[in-house]
Amino acid sequence: MADVRMMGPLAFRDFTLEGTCQENRGHTHNYDHVTFVQAGAVMVFYQPDGAAEERQSRIYRVGDFFLVKADMYHRIKALAPHTRYVCVFAHRDHEGLVAE
Repeated sequence: MADVRMMGPLAFRDFTLEGTCQENRGHTHNYDHVTFVQAGAVMVFYQPDGAAEERQSRIYRVGDFFLVKADMYHRIKALAPHTRYVCVFAHRDHEGLVAE
């Protein structure tokens, strides 16, 4: 798991996927977050609540960003070597509530 950096009410979690086709483990969060692609390109796979099958998004490249809604299962796959992205979200407490 990547370290979380905080600045004011925002938290930032940086990820690097070194190899093409490397991906993070699929997961959900109890909050919305925005992901910004810093290097390389990614494909996002997601599964809306109640959906029988996983779906895929479009390709996101350097400078693109996308929203992942709360409780949406998702995984991110690198389409280029040395892909980097950062997830940005409101700083939360252990119950998932926004910390002031």
